[in-house]
Formats: sequence, structure tokens, C-alpha cells
Amino acid sequence: MSGGMKKRKLGVILIWLACGCNSAFYQPDFVEYRTPRAEKLNYSDIAIPTEDGLVLHGWTIRPQNPSQGLVIHFHGNAQNMSSHMAYVTWLVRSGYTVITFDYRGYGRSPGQASRLGLIRDGKAVLRYVDKQPEFADQDIFVLAQSLGGAVAIPSLALVQPRGLCGLIVESSFASYRDMAAERLKKIWPTRPLQWPLSFLVSDDWRPMDSVAELGIPLLFIHGDQDEVVPYAEGEKLFARATSPDKEFWTIPQGGHTEAFLREDSPYRTKLLQFLREASNKRHQSLMSKASR
Repeated sequence: MSGGMKKRKLGVILIWLACGCNSAFYQPDFVEYRTPRAEKLNYSDIAIPTEDGLVLHGWTIRPQNPSQGLVIHFHGNAQNMSSHMAYVTWLVRSGYTVITFDYRGYGRSPGQASRLGLIRDGKAVLRYVDKQPEFADQDIFVLAQSLGGAVAIPSLALVQPRGLCGLIVESSFASYRDMAAERLKKIWPTRPLQWPLSFLVSDDWRPMDSVAELGIPLLFIHGDQDEVVPYAEGEKLFARATSPDKEFWTIPQGGHTEAFLREDSPYRTKLLQFLREASNKRHQSLMSKASR
């Protein structure tokens, strides 16, 4: 093989690796796995307009009794929002309204997934919530899991709805490039070159930069046996957060986004307590400002 042909072949391999690492962050499908109707929950379909002309599909799921607050769910990278229902339906049954939505290219949302595109989607849902009279007096939280954390963090650095009380980030990562290196490390032909090859992946909009801009209460949750997003990635995010009100929960022997899956999980009770305390802090702050 000539030198020119070898260089061209190497170039093709590098492009394939770069594309493969980038596309690994987005694994959508269009199957409807579960709906709130199947869970016998009260819900409505919602249409969320984006700044670049798309209309995303989502659900507002409401509890039977008066709502204790609103949780906006940013789901992970695989499948679509209907396959992530188990992460949020328990919150509805605990008295919270939940808005969940599909990023562009996922489920019934049009378009094609991309890093900037998903951040536009994140900003769109935050703006949508801010414009709804139903949520004008609600305490608002964001629950972001896995890729959802990487979308929600920069989105919240740019747009924050009124009533925002806190952000919960589970099993997310600090850097796209670090995650690409982690993926390359698991493939034996690329293991020796994981760090040079990882620089083929852009690190624009990396969460570890945006998280430093958030002054709201922050809760980070990570399993110490997570095989998808290394535990160290969660630690990096926490370390870069500058909010004076931040905490980190380690899930012993926990895998990827496992904290709330089991009905008897003690972390469900802990999260409800976190939501109540964050709401109280916001209302105390509002009362203090009003009395000045």
C-alpha cells in the first residue's frame, strides 16, 4: 500500500472514530414504551416551540391532589421519554407535577439530535414552563439524568424559570471529551490512543464549565459502580460547582441511574425531603426580601 493510501485510510478511520464517539451520546428511537395513560395518571400532551423553529413533544403529568411543585425531567440518551417513565411516575404519586419531553430526534419530536440542538431544546422547555400561568406560583425543580445533566446544566446557565428551587443531577458527566476517552478505552484497538483520539471530539458546552455559573441549590447523585458514566465524572461536576448550597450523594454499589428505580429505595424518601427543604429555603428568602 502506498504512503498516500495509508494516510487516506488512517484519515477515514479517524473520522469514523470521531463520528462514532459523538453519536454515542445520542441513541434515540421512536417506540412508545409506556404512557401516563397506561399508568392511570392524569396527563396532557404538550407542544414546546424551540428558537430554531421545531416543536418538541412532551407530557405534563399531574397528581390527583393539589400539586406540591413542578419537576422538569431531562431524560438520558437512550430511546425516548416513554422508556424513562419509571424515573418520574413515583414523583407524581408523591404529589408533584412532572413535565417530561423528548429532545429533537427522539420519540415524536422532529429534527436530529446534536449538542447545540439539545441545549436549544433545554432552553425551550424552561421558557415554556415560565410562560404557563399554571406554574406561575409553583416551586420548580429540574431532575436531569445521565445525558440529561449535560443538557440541563448549560440550559439553566442561560435560562432560569421563575420559581426555580433546585437542580438534581444523577449519573451525569463533566466533559464530553473525557467520556469519549472512556469509550475509546473500552475498545482494545483504540485503548493505547484513547487520549489523542478523544481530541477528535469537541468539548464545547461541557457541563463542568456551566455548572460553575449556577447559584441555585444543587444535588449530585452517582453510583460508585456506574459502568456507563464513571463515578469520577460526578465528582468533577461537584468540585466545579460554586453554589454555596450543594451536596453529593454516593450510592454504594450503585450502577447507572439506579437511585430511584426500586419502589423501596430510601433515596426516594431522601429526595422528597430535599425538595421540601429547597422549597422552604426559597420561600424564606422571598419573605426576607419582602420584609426589607
